[in-house]
Amino acid sequence: FAEGVGYFGHLDLLFNNAGIGAPPLSIEELSLETFQQVITVNLIGPFLCTREAVKIFKSQSPQGGELQICPVHHSISKQLFEVASSIMALSPHTYPDPTPLLTPVPSTL
Repeated sequence: FAEGVGYFGHLDLLFNNAGIGAPPLSIEELSLETFQQVITVNLIGPFLCTREAVKIFKSQSPQGGELQICPVHHSISKQLFEVASSIMALSPHTYPDPTPLLTPVPSTL
């Protein structure tokens, strides 16, 4: 993020579109390591990117930016991230623009 902002001078958009799925195994065959990798990529990665983007959105002039959430996999992590996105979108923020901070993108796109 710092390198991009240093080069372009600002951040206008974060488009979260990363995701992986687990192999088609039964629950008793799925390793904890594989499950944790899916959760890390599908939930923790977008969270970390969103957190950094919001810091930049608040610090730049003019303030603001847009977050696009586009989960790729139909999985429990997708559902959890949609819930988290909805909660973050309802959180009060200090931007002069009253539009929502987060705009979930339908997975049918």
